[in-house]
Amino acid sequence: MVKEIALSAAAGLMMGMAFPKPGYSFLAWFGMVPFLMVLRSTAGRQAFRCGFWFGLAFYGWLFWWVTLFGYLPWAALTAITAGLTGLFAWSAAAVCRRAPGGVWLAGVPALWLLWDWARTLLGPLAFTWGGLGYSQAGWIAVLQVASLTGVWGITFLIVLFNAALANLLFCALHNSDLLRSEAYAVRPAAVHFAIVAGLVAAVCLAGLASARESLYTGGDSLRIAVIQGGIENSKLSPDYAVQFEERYPPLTLEAGCFQPHLILWPETVLPDFYRQSPRMEALVADLTRKTGSAILVGSQDVRDGEYYNTAFLVGPDGKTLGRYDKAQLVPFGEAVPLRRFLPSLESFGVPAYDLSPGPGHWPMGYRGRSFGVVICSESMFPDIAAASARLGAELLIVITNDAWFERTAAPAQHFQMAVLRAVENRRYLARCASTGISAVISPTGRILERADLYSRQVLTGTLHPRSQTTLFTRHGLAVPWFCFILLIGALFYKAWLAGGRI
Repeated sequence: MVKEIALSAAAGLMMGMAFPKPGYSFLAWFGMVPFLMVLRSTAGRQAFRCGFWFGLAFYGWLFWWVTLFGYLPWAALTAITAGLTGLFAWSAAAVCRRAPGGVWLAGVPALWLLWDWARTLLGPLAFTWGGLGYSQAGWIAVLQVASLTGVWGITFLIVLFNAALANLLFCALHNSDLLRSEAYAVRPAAVHFAIVAGLVAAVCLAGLASARESLYTGGDSLRIAVIQGGIENSKLSPDYAVQFEERYPPLTLEAGCFQPHLILWPETVLPDFYRQSPRMEALVADLTRKTGSAILVGSQDVRDGEYYNTAFLVGPDGKTLGRYDKAQLVPFGEAVPLRRFLPSLESFGVPAYDLSPGPGHWPMGYRGRSFGVVICSESMFPDIAAASARLGAELLIVITNDAWFERTAAPAQHFQMAVLRAVENRRYLARCASTGISAVISPTGRILERADLYSRQVLTGTLHPRSQTTLFTRHGLAVPWFCFILLIGALFYKAWLAGGRI
């Protein structure tokens, strides 16, 4: 069993390395193979153990940045998500062990995706960081299928390819007299792998054909400027207010030289609450008048005794035109379930009060155009940006404060999610991050402008509004439902074979 656990953990490490850092995205296409080969011949508790160790290695590597907030939160988050991969392994072994290749190729990716999707269903505890599809955010050819399937489709393809390769190698290595059977025949496994490889190649070729920027330009446009202050100190530092004054007003005036329609500031960038601070209101209003541009500014807000993480849209005349309250809060960061039983959370940097979720993902309007605002961790959830697009958002804007992540891999991992949100909904997307990575992203996932970590920079770009909705925008749950149906079909087929009917 030690060998099987070691192989599973090694596979988990390879999958972790497909993400930043180091970001060897090609590893995602075969990193799972040792783990899945082990899974092909184990069952029950052994399968769960292998899956758990795969998850410990994968998520332990991926979530290492959580140690910024303490080793206990990192260990807890890693163990919980590793438990889900253990459940995946247990269920996959129960469904697919000693089953023909067709059942294996249907069951493994379907189960992986369903367990991955289940992480979105935990309400205020939902945390979906680490979906395998995000590892391909830099590959334009692979990305395009997301407009049909979302990130779920890319995840499915990755696991399907790994499963086909693992099945072929397992059959080739174990096709002895002891194991000789139709379930482990090499020739069908080779055929299955060729079909899957052909499918992946076809998806990439179709992606290249659909990634022409000319398909998504033309018509009206909105000129934007993205302000990245790059302040090293966190907002808890006594020096933050001084550095804010030194950077954001001058950078905003510099941006005004480009005559943008809209200037973006990051999430909770103000050193004080916007509406509760006359000085902050006056500062933002003065800058809008001097630049002749609207400013989207992130700040906390208090209304009726409740706290919100809010984006305010302030018009060129200094008046507030609209606001969006963050609806999906960070568990144990912005809202703490059962807080009264956890009295010492403040020692981990958790605020002493909970934020309240906003009422929904309603777009904002400006200059006759509609844009959806996504605040920080909301970009983890494909359905949030899609909901804005369904409600009429023609552009997407992400504002985030990634200063908490410092110089770890987290800012790059977080950035990958914004790329997928742009492609899924075929919307131009502007991302404004306090310390980076800020960017302007096209509907095909190309990075048009970019500001790296801790640079002090103004990005400018032209966003072309689009009202057409993608298949994913309209039917975001199609892939999870497809996987559920695929799994049921695999179970029926396996039962039919067991009955000796073919």
